[in-house]
Amino acid sequence: MAGHATVYYKPGCPFGLRLRAALRAHRVPYVAISFRDDEAGAAQVRAVNAGNEISPTVRVGDVWLTNPRWRQVATELAAMTQVRRGTVPLRRAAVGGPICTRGRRGKARA
Repeated sequence: MAGHATVYYKPGCPFGLRLRAALRAHRVPYVAISFRDDEAGAAQVRAVNAGNEISPTVRVGDVWLTNPRWRQVATELAAMTQVRRGTVPLRRAAVGGPICTRGRRGKARA
């Protein structure tokens, strides 16, 4: 199925749980697969991560992300979708949002 990210995770891993919750909250399409349920997928994850099953590891098309933030997954997914449609040249968007220049109480930082 195209147009989604594949999240490989270990059951009980708080990092995998946090990523899946954030992806769900921000409506980023994904499929979650446990290392225990897919040995072939776990072998691919080990190949990408120098022999380690790092949770979460995400695959978006041909790109592998190890322990990413939800925004990185969404950016890669958007880039993959736009490139496939031919609407954008092969260039990655910058990850991250605007830099906050105000402190906790609204005062400008020096």
